[in-house]
Amino acid sequence: MLLDPLLARWQALDERERLLVAAGGGLLTVILMVLLLWQPVRDARQELTQRLDGELQTLARMELGAREVQHLRKNSVAIARLAPNDSLLALTERSVRAEGLATVLQRVEPEGDNKVRLWFEGAPFTTLLTWLGTLRNRFGVTAITVTIEKTAKPGLVNAQLLIILQTSNGDS
Repeated sequence: MLLDPLLARWQALDERERLLVAAGGGLLTVILMVLLLWQPVRDARQELTQRLDGELQTLARMELGAREVQHLRKNSVAIARLAPNDSLLALTERSVRAEGLATVLQRVEPEGDNKVRLWFEGAPFTTLLTWLGTLRNRFGVTAITVTIEKTAKPGLVNAQLLIILQTSNGDS
């Protein structure tokens, strides 16, 4: 057998040497258990703890985002739809007057049923942007082409826009 030579050597040792070899073997066993069992378990636990912390942070961000989405849904203004006999051209002219841009609107050209090209001269920049935002948020009208040039007067611009009414099925 393979253990016979080891057993013979063990029996050849005196009592003190046997005690020393047994203590060394026990110490070696403890060291191997630490290196092979306990340390990998500890490292895996540490890694899982770090992953859990990351996942908890992600969850917190997602919950915050969900609350923000609920808040926006609750407080958002529904997009108004045009009346069946109303046109983008009529809506554009009404909204330009309502926003106070009628005096700087130089030209309006319809391009089909759902596009309108507009030219403004000396328009207040912030008012123009507010008007575009109102069209988008309330009526689903999007500016697909925008050309803006500054004028000699600060805050005033010349602009050419092509706006389009987005249909409910996503067609342009």
